Amino acid sequence: LAPLYKYELDLKRAKLLGEKTYPDPHLVDKSHLVLMLENTFTLPRHVERNATLTDSIGQYITRKFGKLGLLTGTQLFRPSQFRTMFWDEDEEIAEGSNIIGIYPGQMFGSHLDRLVVVGAHWDTTGFTDGYNDNGSGVAAMIEVARALAESGCKLRYSVIFVAFDKEEVGSQGSHEFIRSYLVPRFFKGDKWPEFQGALILDTIMNFNETAGSQTFPEVWKDKISGDAYEK
Repeated sequence: LAPLYKYELDLKRAKLLGEKTYPDPHLVDKSHLVLMLENTFTLPRHVERNATLTDSIGQYITRKFGKLGLLTGTQLFRPSQFRTMFWDEDEEIAEGSNIIGIYPGQMFGSHLDRLVVVGAHWDTTGFTDGYNDNGSGVAAMIEVARALAESGCKLRYSVIFVAFDKEEVGSQGSHEFIRSYLVPRFFKGDKWPEFQGALILDTIMNFNETAGSQTFPEVWKDKISGDAYEK
């Protein structure tokens, strides 16, 4: 991860000297995206294969959220579903680690908030580099957070960024995020904030604008609102 930390240190020094690092913080910093992908998110993030490397990358994501000024924390969890599908009966399962960063809006902490989740899973299978699946999604998520924070956006409503762990073994992280964090933290009591939805970034390098290149199973037709299925 050394080239990435050097890049960020150079950016910090440039800002302290009053130099412009890029013209508009709202714009995507493509060089930063490439650097993250090639130096961090092209490395396996699988705790059973390499716990030390996985921990280092988790710390990097946490550090990024924290440096951007997000309300940052880690949700540790034990998988609670599909155990027999992915692990032997007597196998000890390593803890998962969801990394959460909140960009609080003016209504944060009240029932007047209208929450949006932006998420991407940061784990990989044991034998892939995770460049596209899902380094692409995590890097894009961090870049969205950077654009909001560094442009000084004053949002009325809050955005919750979350890097899910153990997606590759039954979407454990997102399941635990909802049942053990999101619902208990925000949707208890008599008055709840509105939940506007979740934007999940996964293998986004597969995006293709060609007509007919992306399809939904027909069984989803009645589950998708409006005319989105036909489009």
